[in-house]
Amino acid sequence: EWGRCFTTLHPLLPYEDEGMLPQKPPRAEESGISGGNLGVDVGNGPPSVGHRLLWSKDSRLAVAQTLLCSALPVALSGSGDDFGDPTAQQQHLAAAAKRVLALPCGRGMLTLTTMTSLSGSTLPVPPLVLCGRRSRDQAYTTLDLTGHTADTTLWPEFLNGCSAALRLQAQGELGSGRVFRDWIANVVSPKATPSPAAAGVVLGLGLLGYIEYLSGSELYSLMCPRHEATTVALLLGLAACHRGTGEKRVSGMLSLHLAPITPHYTEQDIAAGMQAAALIGTGLLYQGSCHRLMSDMLLGELSRPPSDEHSCNLHSYALCTGFSLGLICLCRGGSAPHLSDLPLLDRLLSLLSCTKREYMDSCGDTPLHAPTRGDTGPGTGIPASMAINPGAKAQACSKVLVGPLVDTNITAPAAAAALALMYMMTGNDVVHSALVLPTTASLLQAVSPDAAMVRTIAAGLVKWDGIAATAEWIEQAAPASLLRRADVALSPGVRQHLSVLYHSCRAAAMFVLGLRFAGTEDKAVRDTILAELATFTALKVPNKTVLDPVINATLLAACCVMAGTGCAEVFSALRALQKRKDASYGSHMAVAMGIGLLFLGAGHRTLASTPPSVAALFMALYPRFPTVPTDNTYHYQFIRPLYTLATIPRTLESRDADTGEPCPVRVRINGVEATTPCLMPRTDALEVEVACDEYFPMALSSTVPAERAALNSGVFWVQRKLRRAGPTAAYAACYDTGPLASQRRFGGRTVDPVRHAVATAAQRSYSGPSILDTWDVRLAVAVAEFGPGAASDMSELLGKLFPPFISTHLNDATNAAARRAVAALAAARPESLTVEEIQALVWYGLPVSHKLLTQLARRQPRGIQ
Repeated sequence: EWGRCFTTLHPLLPYEDEGMLPQKPPRAEESGISGGNLGVDVGNGPPSVGHRLLWSKDSRLAVAQTLLCSALPVALSGSGDDFGDPTAQQQHLAAAAKRVLALPCGRGMLTLTTMTSLSGSTLPVPPLVLCGRRSRDQAYTTLDLTGHTADTTLWPEFLNGCSAALRLQAQGELGSGRVFRDWIANVVSPKATPSPAAAGVVLGLGLLGYIEYLSGSELYSLMCPRHEATTVALLLGLAACHRGTGEKRVSGMLSLHLAPITPHYTEQDIAAGMQAAALIGTGLLYQGSCHRLMSDMLLGELSRPPSDEHSCNLHSYALCTGFSLGLICLCRGGSAPHLSDLPLLDRLLSLLSCTKREYMDSCGDTPLHAPTRGDTGPGTGIPASMAINPGAKAQACSKVLVGPLVDTNITAPAAAAALALMYMMTGNDVVHSALVLPTTASLLQAVSPDAAMVRTIAAGLVKWDGIAATAEWIEQAAPASLLRRADVALSPGVRQHLSVLYHSCRAAAMFVLGLRFAGTEDKAVRDTILAELATFTALKVPNKTVLDPVINATLLAACCVMAGTGCAEVFSALRALQKRKDASYGSHMAVAMGIGLLFLGAGHRTLASTPPSVAALFMALYPRFPTVPTDNTYHYQFIRPLYTLATIPRTLESRDADTGEPCPVRVRINGVEATTPCLMPRTDALEVEVACDEYFPMALSSTVPAERAALNSGVFWVQRKLRRAGPTAAYAACYDTGPLASQRRFGGRTVDPVRHAVATAAQRSYSGPSILDTWDVRLAVAVAEFGPGAASDMSELLGKLFPPFISTHLNDATNAAARRAVAALAAARPESLTVEEIQALVWYGLPVSHKLLTQLARRQPRGIQ
C-alpha cells in the first residue's frame, strides 16, 4: 500500500506532465528508514480506514501525503551534461532542498491528531533527506552544506519535530494517569542531547496540552542547558497549556526571559529568539485578561530603540510584542477599567505614522506606570521579580542608525497587528478609519507593502460583521484609486511601489475573507479568492519576488475557507503553484501549509471562528514568509505551529458496534442526508439520525448533554440488522464461535436486543456517569428476555467496543445492574427459578434459600460445589 502511494508524483520532481513518474518507489533502506515501521517513521503514513472513506473515489489524500513527504531522496532529472557536472547537480539539489526543508509545517497540518495509538516508548520523527537520485543511472548525490551556515536546518528540524508530536491525539484520548506521564517524560528526557527536533517535539506536546504533565524539576532540567530551541519550545508550550489562566509558575519562567522586567542584577545572555518566545507566551498566558503590568511593559517595548544588545531581528521582535499586546487585550480594546488611564490607543496610532520617538527610558524614567522596586514586594500584590528594571537606560547603538523619528517599517506592522487583535469584532470606527491607508501619493510612498497589508487586514478584522465576498467590500478594502495613481505617477519607482501597494491591499482583503469564512466551505468565497489568485499569478512584473507575499496570502485564504475538505479546485491551484522552479523557501512553505490546511487532520478537523482561534490563525499564517531557512527577520518560524490552537474536530464517523471498525452509513444531519464520514455543519443545534434500512434507527441531539458529548467525540455507533436467513459474512466468525450464548439460543430472532442495547448505550460512552441512568433499564430488559447470561455477554462486548479505562467503569456498572436485575427476578418468581438463575444468585452473593440450593444440587451437583 505504501508502494502505491509513492507511485504518484514526488513533490521535488521538476516535471512538466504526469508521465515523468517513477516506475517503482525507492526502497526503505535507501532513505535510512526501517522498513518494518515505514508508515510510522515517515510521519505521514497510509491513512486509516476512516480517513480513506472521506475520499474513497480518488487518491487525493495519497497524493497530498506524497507531496508532503520529506523522508525519501529527491528525484533528479536533466540533460546528459548536467549528470556529469557536479556543480550543476549541486545547484539542482540545492533548489530542491528548499522545498524539502519547507515541508514539515504542512505535514504537521495534514497529520494533526491522526495517531490513534502509541508505538513503543519513543516518538519517531521522520528524517529530512537532503540527497537526490538521478533518474538515468539511479546514482545518489548528497547536498554539500559546506557553503551554508551551521543553523541552516535548525528551524526546519524544529518544525519537523513539532509536526511529529502533533500526530498525537488531543489530551485525554490516549491514556491516563501515571503511564502516559511516564511516556511523556521519556520522550522529552533531559538526559538526551538537546537538538532542534527534540525541541520541536516539546512544543508539539505543549500545544496539545501534555507538557503540563512534567514536574518542576523536569522542566528545570530541560532549561538548564540554555539551548535556544528547547527554551523557546518550553516557553511557548507551557503558555499554550495554561492559555488565559495567568498561572504564576509559568509567569515567573516567562519573566526571566523578558529583558524589560529582568532584575538588574541578572547578567544572563538572553537570545533574541527566547525573548520573542517569552513575549508570545506572555500574550497567551494572559489572553483576554487586560493585565495592567504586562500591557504597560509591552506598550513600552513597541517603541524601544535598537541598542548593541537589541539589534537582531528588530522587525520580528516588534511584531511579537504587538501580537502579545493584542492577545492580552483581545477584543476588549481599552475598555477595561484598570487600563483607562493608559494611552494605549494614542500610542499605537502614533506608531503607525512617522512621529517623534518617545522612549521612556531615554531620560531615566520608567515606561508609563510600570512598578519599580519600591512598588513591589509583600503587601503590594506584585512580586518583586516582576519589577521593571529601573537601571535600564537606552544606550546608543553602534550597529543601527537611530533617527529622531520612529521607524514605521518596524513599528507600523506591529502596531497594526496589536490594534487588529485588541479591537477585533468591535466595529470601532475610530480605529478602522485610522487603519485605512491614506489617499495622497506623498503619504502612500511612506507606507511599505508589508505595513499596507497588515493595516488592511487589521481594518477588516475590526469591522468583522461587515466582511463579505462582494465587489463593493473588496473595493472598499483595496480602492482602485491606488492603481489609478500608479498610472499617472511620473517616476517608474513610484509607479511600481503604488502598484505593489494596490495588489497587497487586495491580497489582504482575500486574507480577511479567509479568516472570516474559515472552515465554512463557502463556494462563493472560494471562487472569489481563486479568481484573485489567478490574477496575481498572471501579473508581469520585473521582480517576481515582490508578489510572493501577495500570492502566499491569497492561496492560504482559499485553503482556510475549504479547510479539511480536500477541495479539488483549490488542490489543483496548489499543484500548479508547486511547479514553480524559482520559488523561495517561504513560497514552498506557504504551498505546503496550504496543502496541510486543505487536508487538515486528514480531513477530520477544521478551523474555528472564535476570537482566540482567529487570533492564533492570524499569527500562524501571517503573510510574511522567510526567504531562506535561517530567516527570522520579519516573522519567527516557531510561531507557525500555533495554528493548532485554532483547529477543532468536525467529522462524524460511524462505527459498527460489532466490529468497532468504521463503516459508511447514510445519515441525516439537520434534515440533510450525507454519507459518513462527513463534516458536520458549524452550528450549536445538531440532529443526527440513521437514514438507511440496513442499520437500526438511531438518533442523537446536541440538546441532550449526554448525546452532545458523543457528537463532540465525532463517533456515531450503529448496529447492523441481522437477516432471518442468518448472519452476514462480517458477523460469521462472531456468530459461530463467539461466547454469545443467548444469541445462539435465540438465533431465530431477527433482532438481537443485547447487542442493540450495547450499540444504543455506546452513544453515551464518553459522557461519564450519565450512562448509568439508562444502563439498569436496558440490562434488566436483556436479562428478562435472555436470562442472566446476557450480563456476561454485555461485559464481553464492552471490552471489545471501548478502551480499557472506559470499559472498566462500565463493567462495574454492568455488575451492579445485573445484581439488581437478578434480585428482581428472584423476588418476582422465587419458586420457578431456573438453574442458570439460581447460579446467578449465588454468583452475585444474593441470599438463596435452603430449598433452592437443594433443588440446584439435585439438578446439577457441580453447580452447588
